Amino acid sequence: MIDKVNTPLFGINVVGYIRGEFGLGESSRAQIRSIKAGDIPHAICNIDSTSHGNGDNTFTNEFTNENPYAINLLNFNAEAMPEFLDNIGENYLKGKYNIGYWAWELPTFPPEWEWLFQYYDEIWVPSGYCAEALSVVSPVPIVKIMHSINLPAQKLTREETIIPDGQGGETHFPKDKFIFLFMFDFHSTLARKNPLGVIEAFKRAFRSNNQDVTLMIKFSNSKHYPAELELVKQAAKSHPSIQFIDARLPKDVVNALFYNSDCYVSLHRAEGFGLTMAEAMYYGKPVIATGYSSNVEFMNTGNSFLVQYDLIKVVKDSGSYKKGNIWADANVEHAAALMHYVFHNYQAAQQVGLRGAREMKEILSPLTIGKKIRHRVEHIMSKIALDSQQNQASELQANAWKQTAQELQEELRKSQLEVKQLKAKLRLIQV
Repeated sequence: MIDKVNTPLFGINVVGYIRGEFGLGESSRAQIRSIKAGDIPHAICNIDSTSHGNGDNTFTNEFTNENPYAINLLNFNAEAMPEFLDNIGENYLKGKYNIGYWAWELPTFPPEWEWLFQYYDEIWVPSGYCAEALSVVSPVPIVKIMHSINLPAQKLTREETIIPDGQGGETHFPKDKFIFLFMFDFHSTLARKNPLGVIEAFKRAFRSNNQDVTLMIKFSNSKHYPAELELVKQAAKSHPSIQFIDARLPKDVVNALFYNSDCYVSLHRAEGFGLTMAEAMYYGKPVIATGYSSNVEFMNTGNSFLVQYDLIKVVKDSGSYKKGNIWADANVEHAAALMHYVFHNYQAAQQVGLRGAREMKEILSPLTIGKKIRHRVEHIMSKIALDSQQNQASELQANAWKQTAQELQEELRKSQLEVKQLKAKLRLIQV
């Protein structure tokens, strides 16, 4: 661990997948927006992802490899630290107060990752759910700092929104249909994101001959998971109103998907935060989601539609989510009933969505989160200053003891010399 900071300059060095077109990338950019809103000096260090797109250029002009400030904020999960050390190097961490920003989805933190705490002075997490999981094993402080949400106003209509299809072509929103939307990344695992549950709920809620409704599922990185992709396609093939968007999309198009859909659905088994749900709510969309894990940090029965669930064991390893852990199994029948309700009672559902939008813009605004970050940074800087003073006092005391010891040694040497001289005189007298 870091004992003291050599350059206690107020501010944060933000490290992360700043250009990343995936959840952790958006998380990093959200932190930067909050830090800017909190008027905190900062530097930005980008790490390009090797498994996701790196096309977001929002903060590219601010990139630097320098880290002049006292605090490093490392926006990547625990298991990514070895890759950071290989690419950026351990020197980046030396003499700094190092904070990790981790989002872990299950109630038990992987024991094989616990050794990584040694690189950090504290960990920030986006929810109380994450904090509970980490605090059981963490030797360093765990602090809840939620993601901020700040999306641009949308002006594109459905007809104006062009959606790349991933094969060089384009697709468009279905006209005059009620659209349920769900998004996921295959890298986040099919088992945890549970698109099969969403498909099943939609099929139970709406017959295949219903021409008024569409389920649009946008996903990415399917080429790495052909077997799982086939499961998704097979689940949907009996219902002609299920549409897939298999492509990486720029953020402005993703935002247009949120804005031009009618309802967002997520029957996840566990979430580290639930960014897509928060973003859909920001645009005032009714959101139907599993009432479990980090998304209930900002979702409740007043601002969204929470799906009942049973806690079940993970039956087989799925990426980092190991067999024997616990997560939620959303009640598909309840989800179907909620989808049916929202479709047939959209005016009432919209009021719930608008309430959610107001709350997102209040509790998750960059200014709100920025103030919390600034307060924490001020506390850390005070601690650094106190530790520095204590270190200086200890050094002064040690030097004083050293000086005293040297003086005593000198006096002892003089005394020994005097004794030696007296003994020599006595020998002369005896002679």
